[in-house]
Amino acid sequence: MEEKPTIGGKMAQIDKIFPSNECATCTQLPEMLELTSNPSMTILSFAELLDIEGEPGDFKVRILKKPRYVDPVKCTACTDCFPACPVGGIPMEFNLGRGASKAISFYSPFPPRKAIINPEKCSYIATGKCGEGATPPCVEACQPGAIDFQQQPQVVEISVGAIIVATGAEEDKGETLRRHGYGTLPNVLTSLEFERLLSGLGPTSGIVMRDDKKEPQKVAWIVCDDSSPVPFMSASA
Repeated sequence: MEEKPTIGGKMAQIDKIFPSNECATCTQLPEMLELTSNPSMTILSFAELLDIEGEPGDFKVRILKKPRYVDPVKCTACTDCFPACPVGGIPMEFNLGRGASKAISFYSPFPPRKAIINPEKCSYIATGKCGEGATPPCVEACQPGAIDFQQQPQVVEISVGAIIVATGAEEDKGETLRRHGYGTLPNVLTSLEFERLLSGLGPTSGIVMRDDKKEPQKVAWIVCDDSSPVPFMSASA
């Protein structure tokens, strides 16, 4: 089960892996493809854990599957619906607010590579109308008929013998970062936001750019702040 629309977690957002400097995507993508093609595996992406009952060897797990408004079985990832959508300029969550997408798009370059509609930005979901005709432009453009505005949240229950908890991690964007201008000054980034700029699959195709689209001449990297609650920190260059 994965709460985001695609699998991969934080590692999928990283450009290179320390200390080998290997390409993170090159390392992870073959594993993802093997996972998605394994008939013994079922991936529930864009889902939320509701409840766990039972004991080791006999767990009952309730999961909320959120609507994508696109049938992943019918979707061929052709992208014909993307240019048809009139709602654009939406900051990309996977790229941490950088880059822009349509109301219907891929969440990320990683599996499951299926289109998804952003219900908070979609005109048809918000108002019941999009475009000049009775049929939304994305529906007209979708030859496989994958777009389904009737999808609703669905609760499913599965039985499993064991559970692996992979909680992931979130960046601390608290007072320490704000003191250095994060959130108020342009071009002050977290390390993960910088990774998205370095990535060839990122919003700038691997070219580090400032907010004004110019390449920086120098980059200051703050590794350790005296006020950090973490007692031991280190860096290698």
